[in-house]
Amino acid sequence: MSKSNVSSIRYTDEVKKIIDSIEGNSFSDKFHSLVEYCYNKIPYLEKKEKDILNRIENRKLELKRINDKINSMNDIIDDIDSIQYAIKRLTEDINKM
Repeated sequence: MSKSNVSSIRYTDEVKKIIDSIEGNSFSDKFHSLVEYCYNKIPYLEKKEKDILNRIENRKLELKRINDKINSMNDIIDDIDSIQYAIKRLTEDINKM
């Protein structure tokens, strides 16, 4: 590994714990490995995000389709209620004769 870039950084105890948990012989090796790992993971995570967003969109479409069916069923129920009310009134009128 070339050491052409030298920097000094400040970091929290939490960041130190994270870097120390990475495989490597020195802080520089561990930091380098962590940065490369994260950078190389980006395309995978972006694809996974895209897949999840597609699944969400598909679920939204499915939910809309189901909701439309429920609304249609509710309209049918309302029509049946109206018919039952009309039958009841006609039956009452017939019975009055």
